[in-house]
Amino acid sequence: MNIYSITHKANQLQDLLALTESRRDEWNTSTKSLIKDTLDFVKSQTKLNWFVQNAPTIKNLENVNIQFHSKPSGIVSRDLLGERIIHYTKEGGKLYFAQSANGEIFTAISYPYIAHEDDYLIERKNSDVIAKLEPHSVSKEFVISQVENFLDEMLKWEANINNYQKIGF
Repeated sequence: MNIYSITHKANQLQDLLALTESRRDEWNTSTKSLIKDTLDFVKSQTKLNWFVQNAPTIKNLENVNIQFHSKPSGIVSRDLLGERIIHYTKEGGKLYFAQSANGEIFTAISYPYIAHEDDYLIERKNSDVIAKLEPHSVSKEFVISQVENFLDEMLKWEANINNYQKIGF
């Protein structure tokens, strides 16, 4: 047994625990509001059907996001007798800036999908993490660049929607 090794690792662990608390404090005191304010500004400069929200679902695992509103997809299904009509909804894509368990910030994209309850016409795709960084590294320019990346992904999704479509009638 090497007590130096144990004390060194204990000190490293203490430093990491303190860093997590520092990251969480920075998120709460400045990063979260910077992201929300920047997203609100971006929203105000466009005519897209989207909204910004602070989603404080679990303390220290919060996120701030911008997402497109859900809307009717225009796709309607009828049974053979025409007795049952199903209207499919298009759930909008979302860009979110989230706090991880260790206080780091990551940005991710959730893609749109088209469904009625559990019947997916356009499958729900897993979210893609596109960046991970320290809270103090988040800037207005970074948030704007992430929104631009998000819009690039939404353009690709809309242009290639058939690539995601369930085959069959």
